[in-house]
Amino acid sequence: MKANELRIGNLILKENTEIKVTASTLMDMQNKDSDYYSPIPLTEEWLLKFGFEKSYPDGEDGWPWWTLNYVELVDYGDELEYNVTDRQFKYVHTLQNLYFALTGEELQIS
Repeated sequence: MKANELRIGNLILKENTEIKVTASTLMDMQNKDSDYYSPIPLTEEWLLKFGFEKSYPDGEDGWPWWTLNYVELVDYGDELEYNVTDRQFKYVHTLQNLYFALTGEELQIS
């Protein structure tokens, strides 16, 4: 993970502790070994924290869909990777950035 992938306010791990990215975090990542920092894997637990709702539009045997406002994600079952417009992502900060880009609002933990 590189500093240019992040925005202030993104959630990441610093030595296995969850933190919010600040300007000093970004400067630290650019000036020091960024091995101290890692992305948070996107899981069902995180989607629920953000307020997404799970549904099965194709029935219980189909892929689960996650919806928050008008943003929909489809869980295709491969290590909880989600596809939006054919781009796969699997980290919390990536979902936060996508949501902000689509809505102009920060994705909040509910």
